[in-house]
Amino acid sequence: MKTDKIFYTLFQVFPELLFQLLGQSQNLAQNYQFKSVEIKELAFRLDGVFIPDADHPDYPLYFVEVQFQKDEDFYWRFITQIFLYLKQYKPERTCCPVIIWERRSLDTRLPLAYQNLLNLEQIQRIYLDEIEGEYPPSLGISILQFIVISTKKAPKQVQSLIEQTHQQFVDPNTQRNVIELIEKIIIYKFPQKSRQELEAMFNLTEWKREHLTYAMSINAYSRQQLENLQLDHKEK
Repeated sequence: MKTDKIFYTLFQVFPELLFQLLGQSQNLAQNYQFKSVEIKELAFRLDGVFIPDADHPDYPLYFVEVQFQKDEDFYWRFITQIFLYLKQYKPERTCCPVIIWERRSLDTRLPLAYQNLLNLEQIQRIYLDEIEGEYPPSLGISILQFIVISTKKAPKQVQSLIEQTHQQFVDPNTQRNVIELIEKIIIYKFPQKSRQELEAMFNLTEWKREHLTYAMSINAYSRQQLENLQLDHKEK
């Protein structure tokens, strides 16, 4: 399960989470739409764009990117994608890149060629392994912490997250969406575990087990597709 899909769902359910991470009022989320935006020149989609409502021209655009691996070309690619977005849509407002790193050691230096073009302080960096105790408690923050928590602590944390979900959301559809997100994170954290092992490890009920089975089937299909592509590449 790719982390970008997890985070896209996370920000769909908890749009206020971005502003909490940036130390701003969570109420700002009411004036933004979280979107996946097409970049025609690249036949590519930017999956993490927070676009302010038209009646708030002074609010900036936020471009959110999640990075869980070392990539020396990351800044080259990300900044280029932002510039292409600006060229295509020509927004009359400021913009702010936000990068969520799994840990600080993965962060690479902003290329020298960009340093005179960009105000380095405007690039917001979040390191998930450092957020504990840095923000007021919330379900969104707890889910972020769960993504990077050690596998030994994960089972206990899951039960707490499910309890928080039922306490915070009355709507059953929202509850289901959040719990399915938690299950996707479980599969991401334990890719080698079988369904039976995960059921035992996390004390899953029949209701949650049904959705976990579905999520695992999708994950297995994605892995098979990737293996097929790799095999085709080798044969060529």
